[in-house]
Amino acid sequence: MGTMYNRIEELCRRSGTNITAMCRQLQISRSSLSELKAGRTKALSAQYTAKICRYFQVPVEYLLVKDDPAPFTNGDPAERQLRKSMELLHNRPEFRQLLLACQKMGKEEILQLVHTIQIRKNSGVGN
Repeated sequence: MGTMYNRIEELCRRSGTNITAMCRQLQISRSSLSELKAGRTKALSAQYTAKICRYFQVPVEYLLVKDDPAPFTNGDPAERQLRKSMELLHNRPEFRQLLLACQKMGKEEILQLVHTIQIRKNSGVGN
């Protein structure tokens, strides 16, 4: 079993998912990962590797480098906040839907949405 497969498996474990569920969500062939696990292939395609890295928010080097690069820098507060946000996006489908809805919005529209949410939260509406 190669380093790449081990790292993908570890990322899945840390995020509370498994290889099969990740493959379904990313529309990646499960057999590609089975081949990787069995050692019949040494790496995934660039497309699959990029999808997995985006999904787990890790740099591509984390899956490709044979050394042991850390996927996150634990000391950086911005990195910790990003990791926490990514966990929320992964674990709460409603957050993913919100993010998808915001993708086509401009900066001002997003800021207005955030402002509206803050007002509703502070007034107790929707709790």
